[in-house]
Amino acid sequence: RQTVDGLGGQVKQSIDDVGQNVGGLGGHVWDSLGVVGSKIRHGVDSVSQGSENLGHRILEDFDGLGSRITQGVAGGVAGSISVGQKATRSVVEGVSQRVEEVAKTVGGRTAKNLDTYSDRMVQNLGHITQDVGGIGEGLVRGVGGIGEGLAKGVGG
Repeated sequence: RQTVDGLGGQVKQSIDDVGQNVGGLGGHVWDSLGVVGSKIRHGVDSVSQGSENLGHRILEDFDGLGSRITQGVAGGVAGSISVGQKATRSVVEGVSQRVEEVAKTVGGRTAKNLDTYSDRMVQNLGHITQDVGGIGEGLVRGVGGIGEGLAKGVGG
């Protein structure tokens, strides 16, 4: 009976030791699972944050690209308008210069023609004056000759 009691006590002690070991092992397993779960959650959070940051960067890159494209288009339009303005200005200036040149040429020719015409008028007036003077002298001489003839006739 003592042997059986002693054996029973040893068996019970062994069972208690096994139970304690199993309980301790279970605690370790739970701890390990908790650590693994925490790491998984941290990993998922890190991936999520990385995705958000990447999304923000992609949006910023697209915004920057859109801004550059807009600026490029605006610069191209402004450049085209500037070229058009310069071309229009050069054409208008060229036409105005040509008009001024033609006006000066026409004005010069008109002035020369007026000068030539006035010179001819002066010459014609001079000839007419000479002709009138000659006619006047002829009339005077004729009248004087008639008087002389009468005087001579009366005297004769």
